[in-house]
Amino acid sequence: MRLYYLTFKKGHAVSDLLTWTNLRKLLSIKDINKRNYYINMRIKKNLSSRALEKEIKNNAFERLSLADKENIKLISDKNEVLTIKDTLKDPVLITINEDLDNVSEEKLAKIIRKELEIFLLELGCGYTYAGKEVRMGESYCDLLFFNYEFNCFVVIELKTRKIKKEDIGQLEYYINYVDENMKKESFNPTIGVLVAKEGNYLVMKYCTNKNIYKITYKIINEKKLLV
Repeated sequence: MRLYYLTFKKGHAVSDLLTWTNLRKLLSIKDINKRNYYINMRIKKNLSSRALEKEIKNNAFERLSLADKENIKLISDKNEVLTIKDTLKDPVLITINEDLDNVSEEKLAKIIRKELEIFLLELGCGYTYAGKEVRMGESYCDLLFFNYEFNCFVVIELKTRKIKKEDIGQLEYYINYVDENMKKESFNPTIGVLVAKEGNYLVMKYCTNKNIYKITYKIINEKKLLV
């Protein structure tokens, strides 16, 4: 009980949003930043106890694309908004029921669409599916989402290889197209996310568009065996 009172200071509304099952699981986590992260995610995503356990088992905290994981504070209530970087995990886990040695972009996109609910959970909170292979001028983006937490469109491009500099240009084209032809004035600027088999430090270092992010993916089968 002492840990409970240290974690949830008097008057803190967060504890009222958690079940006793949640509390027992979360308070068993010794690392305070890790514990706060899962508490925040439980509240923001309204996760079931089973979904929360899956997030912990899949090491969601360890896979965060945060430059600094220190000093993660508890959100004060369910209406507090996280940043896009708080929701992106690297790598994102894609669950399938078969082993694939070499996955084409078309096959990968098909798997992701099939596992859309899980994929959205992996990406983070607030994502709504908006379409696949959406035509944008003479090209088609792989996946399009709208995120109601950030009030913006999110373009997803899948690459079954290492990221190349040309991928940034392609994603910028889609972002600009959405901003000019689909975005409403009340929306925030469109965000682009490259989901690739392997990242590229130099390409991302010299990417000047702050609305472009990258995450890698790992494929696991139902027995949790990494391919």
